[in-house]
Amino acid sequence: MSVSRFSRFSRLHAFSHRVSDRTIHGTMEIAPMGLAEILKLTRKPSNPRSEIVTALAELDIDAAEREAADLEAQRRRLLVSGDDTALEAIEVKITAANRAIERTLALREELEARLAGIDAETAEADRRARYEQAVSIRAAGEKALRKYPQIARQLLDLLETLASAEIAISAANADRPEGSPELESVEAMRCLPAEPRELLRTESVPDAWCYQDGDRVDPGLVAGIVSTDGRTGFLQRKEGSGQRDIAVFKRRLERQVFNEARAPYTAPRLAGEIILPGLFPGTAYWDGFVDDPHAILARVVEAREDLGAPGRDPRAPRNSFDRIVPVDGI
Repeated sequence: MSVSRFSRFSRLHAFSHRVSDRTIHGTMEIAPMGLAEILKLTRKPSNPRSEIVTALAELDIDAAEREAADLEAQRRRLLVSGDDTALEAIEVKITAANRAIERTLALREELEARLAGIDAETAEADRRARYEQAVSIRAAGEKALRKYPQIARQLLDLLETLASAEIAISAANADRPEGSPELESVEAMRCLPAEPRELLRTESVPDAWCYQDGDRVDPGLVAGIVSTDGRTGFLQRKEGSGQRDIAVFKRRLERQVFNEARAPYTAPRLAGEIILPGLFPGTAYWDGFVDDPHAILARVVEAREDLGAPGRDPRAPRNSFDRIVPVDGI
């Protein structure tokens, strides 16, 4: 009898999971499960996932095959020695060992199938929970969306108020009372003021020789400067066959670290930036691109009318066809 075919099966059914932690709460060891206990476990209609994982970890195909291989080696030695009684006894053990291998493989297949079923049920339950949650959230979103027309009306009211304020401000500024300051736009709060240059710190640096226009003398030319007081002098440069003396002076310098100045930011009118799409296809509450306050007021009136108008299909009309087509399925 040979066990090679079972070795091949074990490689095909190798199970990667191993239970390395054999303690409960770090104190009590779990007793190893034999084939009898695992077989008893599989006779139950269902098992907890942890119980199945533990049982799978206890199914040791390698150990079962080693035992069968050892018995087969003993059998071959007995074939040579001629002790038939011992040979028959070892063959009984080999039969039992091979049965144990087959049973281990069968148990593993059954337990893996149960484990896959549990995982599939868990995954399906998770999908169902996510789906039901999405249904609930969708209902809340649809309820919120139905408030959109009212929100659009409130925004139109806001734009109307802003436009009316700008018209009043413009008229008042055109003929202000004596001593009264010019009124700012009502949307000035959306703008940003200019920011001056901000000096952060200064650092001392060595004085430097400079030309009369203030430009610094190249460090490589400083050696050619002639000075009697260390503050003023001449940079002697050769020109053709002669010499040219360039007046220079020493300036006090410092390094400045600063934030540059920034120009003010004037925001465009809110009415020109807002776009209010219609709730239903083909409706437009506000399409922006309006800047003049008088035009804004006129557009608000139109937008309010759009709010009460029924939706219309923005698609092109459907084409109609008259064709003869086969219906016999050939």
